[in-house]
Amino acid sequence: MGKMQRVKGAVGEREVLALLSERLGVKLERNLSQTRNGGADCIQLGRVSLEVKRQERLNITAWWEQAVKQAGPNIPVLAFRQSRKPWTFVVDSNDVQLLSSRGHLLHMDVDTFCAIVSAFGWNLPLGG
Repeated sequence: MGKMQRVKGAVGEREVLALLSERLGVKLERNLSQTRNGGADCIQLGRVSLEVKRQERLNITAWWEQAVKQAGPNIPVLAFRQSRKPWTFVVDSNDVQLLSSRGHLLHMDVDTFCAIVSAFGWNLPLGG
């Protein structure tokens, strides 16, 4: 990955985390050890494992697989955006108890995502 791609990715992560911080009332920061150790782009959301993508060419299937793999026992969430378009958040319907089987991915805007995080207590620390 080139320097410009890394910069664009970091800017995208900061943008999403600022939106979530404002709406959820918590200060969220990038996981700076993600490139060295792997893992989610933000590790401060308790049970949520957030993967952020800021790319023009969509590859939602591959990104979702990455989010699920990195999430482990946590709830995988994918946030993505193309230029001049709003952020889209993707969660599995089973994690919001809408359907009883995994694999039905829900796409939503940032406000809907934050409402779900708050309603389900996803921003609570593990074991909380």
